Amino acid sequence: MAERDEIGGDPLQVRRKRLRYQSWHRGTREADLLLGRFADAHLAGMDEAQLAHFAALLEVPDPDLVDWLTGRLPRPAGQDNDVAALLSRFTEAAARIA
Repeated sequence: MAERDEIGGDPLQVRRKRLRYQSWHRGTREADLLLGRFADAHLAGMDEAQLAHFAALLEVPDPDLVDWLTGRLPRPAGQDNDVAALLSRFTEAAARIA
């Protein structure tokens, strides 16, 4: 409830906005593009559990995350969930288009 008072709005919307910002401001441009575009496309439809999974993904260091998403490394430990799978498919589809 404190988030609603400080920022105004639905707590899930506040969380989505924060996750979107974090997705676009990672520190490396490659991660910004991968995660930011994914966030733009999918955050609005995520429920609370999915938002928690995405927040956990954002804790993975950029080099590890990018290596995983580009197929150079296996998926990080503890990231066997629907959001990680969706992000993998999203990245693969984007690679086919580019």
